[in-house]
Amino acid sequence: MSKTLAKMKADEREDRKRILLSATANLLESKDPGQIRIKDITGSLKISTATMYRYFNSKDAIFLEFLRRKADIFTKVQNDTPSELINYFNENKDVQDLLIYFSGNQRSLTPEQKNAFNAIRNIFFGVTDGPAEINMVLIKSVVTETHEHHL
Repeated sequence: MSKTLAKMKADEREDRKRILLSATANLLESKDPGQIRIKDITGSLKISTATMYRYFNSKDAIFLEFLRRKADIFTKVQNDTPSELINYFNENKDVQDLLIYFSGNQRSLTPEQKNAFNAIRNIFFGVTDGPAEINMVLIKSVVTETHEHHL
């Protein structure tokens, strides 16, 4: 059975998003999120910035989609125990870095992006409201515990 043209285009769009997210993941291995520019992402793929904007309208949008996909994986593997959370963060420093990045930079987010971040944060921590400072303390405590767990 052959795919419809619409299905093929949707699959192609999803493949291109995955490529952009993969390039972002590679950059997050060596840079903090605040150091990454859109040109870093597009340059690593040798594509134009305009091409990236067809799929993501900002650096924050690509970071949020990256986090959302990581959160989807997290919901499948975690058991809501602190040790599972610690283990997940031990294996996913990029998630730690992005949660800290967004917790400290919420003023730059659009209302839609803030809602997306709050939903993602809720998946990891069960926290949706409250001042960013409280969430920074929570996230930093997990990161600190994760770091101490490695020592």
